[in-house]
Amino acid sequence: MFAKLDQLRFTYQIGDLQKENIKGLNATQVSYVVEAKLSEQAMQHIWKQANAVIQKYISGTRYKQLTYHPTLTRYISESVRNHLKPLFRGSIELAKPEIVTGESPVSKNNEEASFHASTVYMLIPKLTVMHAHADNSPYTTGLPAITALVGFADRLCRNIKSQFQFEISNIKVAWLIHSFQRVKGIKKHEPARWNGKTKTALSDVVSLKFCHLTFDLVLECSSDYEQLISVRHLLAECLPVKFASGMVSTAEEGFASDYLAESFQIYQSTQELLYGLQVEGTPRWMVLDYSSKFTRKSDDILEDLVDAFSAYKDLAPDRRQLTFSGIGYKLLEEPVQRLGSRLEYHAYCEPVVGVQELRLITEISFEEFHLLPLFWSYKSAGKTILCQAE
Repeated sequence: MFAKLDQLRFTYQIGDLQKENIKGLNATQVSYVVEAKLSEQAMQHIWKQANAVIQKYISGTRYKQLTYHPTLTRYISESVRNHLKPLFRGSIELAKPEIVTGESPVSKNNEEASFHASTVYMLIPKLTVMHAHADNSPYTTGLPAITALVGFADRLCRNIKSQFQFEISNIKVAWLIHSFQRVKGIKKHEPARWNGKTKTALSDVVSLKFCHLTFDLVLECSSDYEQLISVRHLLAECLPVKFASGMVSTAEEGFASDYLAESFQIYQSTQELLYGLQVEGTPRWMVLDYSSKFTRKSDDILEDLVDAFSAYKDLAPDRRQLTFSGIGYKLLEEPVQRLGSRLEYHAYCEPVVGVQELRLITEISFEEFHLLPLFWSYKSAGKTILCQAE
């Protein structure tokens, strides 16, 4: 169902299709094709129709005994909701392939404006993620991986550049955790790979450990402060819809639809940023890079980690803690062209796990704040590709 509608939607948005030429669709399906943002009513209608179409299709196959199986019905419902949510929220990150909606009046004004790059700090408050992966590496479980954090920030900045046509570079991201909760549930669906020999679908790695979390993000980047201020109320539309495979929403989304748009804050210095973070008084844990302080004492890394955690826990467990997370990869070979790889070049690698320190933001002074390894970004050296903070 969505394959046909998405193709019509794309054709309509690039101007190759007129509304009066759309035939064979009901009113709800037409609204899906022509509306830039779906209303809540339209989204609910399409969701119900899509569920009915899928259930009718299943009832005509040899799996008809599963037509209204509770688990399958719930999975279909959530899959359809996830497909519609970016359109409902007004995100520019639409269903693949990405749809170019054309230049907005804001972007045209930005092209005419002069560009004055400087270091700015963008605070994105109270993001809530449901059912994010808690397996942050093949060996560790806890907060989502640092690689997911950096990837989310990179995607957000690419969305902003695509939407408003101005430059953002030197991107780094800080992570401030409000709350974290481990959950377990049914397996989440992951994109399947196709086995060319046996003609069967091979599922990718599927995690059984998930988490709900609420956090603030702070982006440090080089951009034009005045341009960012001029589009601050529109930046929420550029948020990616997923973080570590979990669905992103705002903590206050149920109470005010424009909450996040009004809460984006842009600062020009670390002093203004720290004041803005501390004035609210909400306890939040900063995720700092501790890997450089972790020293190897033996050939047994697990024994070294236990010693490090044991020595650290006596410092101030109510104000600081240590944790693990995946921070990148180490190549085991040079990239080569390999049959069956998704990209042109492929290389086998092993994951790298780093140590992070969690500290309460309310306990940090300005003199200490700008010295902390808080802002994460990718760094490549030799055969390693790692997320590190400085």
